[in-house]
Amino acid sequence: MSHTDTVHVTAAHTMLTGQSDGTRSNDSPMMGSLISKFRPTTATILSHVWLHNMKTGTNKVRRYNSGLSKIGDAHAPVRIGYELDNPSSADFRVRDFDPPAGVSHDRVLQQLSLLNVLKASNAITASPAAISFETFYDRARELSTGPTARQAFDLTEESDDLRDRYGRNPLGQYTLMARRLIEADVRRVSVTGWLGLAPGETDPTVTQVWDTHDSYYGDGETMFGNGPYGMKWAFPRLDQALSALLDDMHDRGLLEETLVAVVVEFCRTPKFEGKGRGRGHWPHAYTGLLAGGGILGGSVYGASDKEGGYVAEGRPISHLDFGATLFHALGIPPETRYGPDGFSFRVSDGEPVMELFS
Repeated sequence: MSHTDTVHVTAAHTMLTGQSDGTRSNDSPMMGSLISKFRPTTATILSHVWLHNMKTGTNKVRRYNSGLSKIGDAHAPVRIGYELDNPSSADFRVRDFDPPAGVSHDRVLQQLSLLNVLKASNAITASPAAISFETFYDRARELSTGPTARQAFDLTEESDDLRDRYGRNPLGQYTLMARRLIEADVRRVSVTGWLGLAPGETDPTVTQVWDTHDSYYGDGETMFGNGPYGMKWAFPRLDQALSALLDDMHDRGLLEETLVAVVVEFCRTPKFEGKGRGRGHWPHAYTGLLAGGGILGGSVYGASDKEGGYVAEGRPISHLDFGATLFHALGIPPETRYGPDGFSFRVSDGEPVMELFS
């Protein structure tokens, strides 16, 4: 993969949206929101879920998803977890579907029963708006009172052995939760790659890893160490969660119909920056991984030069091309139009990497 944007916020925006407006306006919807619009779930569950809010900004949805004005807030992701409140904690529970404070479960059922009376008396007509309302009503009822959605988020339904296999850290447990959500027919699940507190950390001041600048390392520490930004801490946990996910989904017959993508906004400089042996932002050549969803297993597309600095083989794959590839795998033609008027914007201006598909 390759592009030229070295700023986290704007590069992350184009990665998440697959669009080229990597400016401070950030006015395109995320790919997950477009998937929610054009390939919504048919189950009484959510279409788009984001697992773990990063303290560095993705918890503010509109920072990365301001394009909701083009398709509607109904396609925003439901965001689960924040900092230490994540499924690697023994007392974690998804509370997002609980009634508001002071409203009992029985009161919610009474309110829903009243809506049923209105529907039965034809007080709610069969207009397009009413039909849309009924869709959201059914989903809201299931989320607030039914077992399906809650069970999909409940990792206590899984064996201890399987939870151990994914890794008892936020990334491992969120990845297992993602598999449960996909199995329940959620269409798009985004998992933030936070691994939890590293040895020596007591406060999740920055809930992320991989930020391998030399300024983060003190005497005797390097980017290859076991600290919060060290590869010895990060890589084994990513490998554990990802390999468990692919094996688990294959064993359950889910992998062929599910596209798994592992990608970042950019990579790191081919050479060390300074005395702390860290590396800076480098978008000119880096790797993305795709599996399942019709992808030809074991294939490699493109290559870098010998220093890992620039693309040497294959066409450089931009965030636009990455997005177009995902939409193609999901059966959404990149030329599909959307917007308040229904046609002003294209789903993608990129070109799918057709060589990846079997």
